[in-house]
Amino acid sequence: MFFNIMIGFLFPWVMGLILYKKDKQVITRAVPFVSVISLIINILGNRYWVVKPQISSRKLQFLTTMPHNFGYFPILGALMIYWRKKRVFSEKADLFLCTLLSTFFELIAVAAGRVEYRNGWNIYKTFLSYLFPAYLLYKFNCWRERSTISSMNM
Repeated sequence: MFFNIMIGFLFPWVMGLILYKKDKQVITRAVPFVSVISLIINILGNRYWVVKPQISSRKLQFLTTMPHNFGYFPILGALMIYWRKKRVFSEKADLFLCTLLSTFFELIAVAAGRVEYRNGWNIYKTFLSYLFPAYLLYKFNCWRERSTISSMNM
């Protein structure tokens, strides 16, 4: 579990602090939304993948993903919003790059034995499971930007 906390939470938040210094709004917009989405997906996906260490109580297995739910995934989402805001890439490229990056890191975790797939789960389904939340975050951010602009015009 120490590995999960270091790699899934502490290291991403070091990067998150750098991003926070550049743009506070990106962190405050993305982190809460992505944390909730990540938590839901990882609880529902518990029968398809196991993040090591494996806990004897299957109902408590979701605890191994907690550092990622509140560290890695939200910071990656904030990075995607930051790219979008700075217009570093096109909208589709932002979504694709963020999804590809997270899928690549998961592929490394699978190869290292830190994540185990079950019940027919594979890396292609993982890609889709990252693409959908990235798209939701993108749409949520578009909505937040429109609502912020319209409230400033009042």
